[in-house]
Amino acid sequence: MRQIKMWPIIVLLLLLTPDSNDSLRLTEVRIPNHIVRDSPARLECHYDLDGEALYSVKWYKDGNEFYRYVPRNMPPAHVFVLPGISID
Repeated sequence: MRQIKMWPIIVLLLLLTPDSNDSLRLTEVRIPNHIVRDSPARLECHYDLDGEALYSVKWYKDGNEFYRYVPRNMPPAHVFVLPGISID
């Protein structure tokens, strides 16, 4: 019975959600499921900008940003010091 009462709220939220065609579309994110401690891991983020300019790409671990790429900045890449993370 409670699920039936939720339908109007769900429909309202869907109607108020901006069109997803106006935003970045992630096509693939590759992160290894398991790695041996202290071994390197390669993280990949593939996206489709649909003709728009890239604003930024950011990577987080446990809620803390460890890498930021902003094409307009000089230099465009910035690495934040975070224990257990090293960036090449």
